[in-house]
Amino acid sequence: MQPLHYLGNTKSIAVCVSPLSSLMMDQQYKYSKRGIAAEFVGENQTDPIVIDRMLQGQAQLVFITPENLLGNRKFREMMASPVYQANLIALIIDEAHCVKTWGNDFRKVFSQIGDVRSLIPNKVKIMALYSYSHIRNLSCGYPTACNG
Repeated sequence: MQPLHYLGNTKSIAVCVSPLSSLMMDQQYKYSKRGIAAEFVGENQTDPIVIDRMLQGQAQLVFITPENLLGNRKFREMMASPVYQANLIALIIDEAHCVKTWGNDFRKVFSQIGDVRSLIPNKVKIMALYSYSHIRNLSCGYPTACNG
């Protein structure tokens, strides 16, 4: 595997929060084919070996559902673990337009994603990605998702 490099750190970890399991699976496959240690955890991922790899910081690109990240104690603890505190370089929120477009009717936990900020170091870059077609309509009405 070819590791991600960020400022010379070959153990860099990026976590991407996505509400769409099929998208996470697709992205994991594409990045793995490029030689990046990528894994996903969601309703379709029950392999304990894969989950242990993520918990131990062996996956450099982690795709995870908001429910798992916020609602599952082991993944909250993962974010606060020494390996993630030392190596986490980015928290990416994918499909962020869903929070504004559907709000709590979409997935309540997705609008609470800002809570993750309390688990990660201030140095970690946070990025929210959204569909280009919604760019003119995006003004965040959910302060916990946008501002923590």
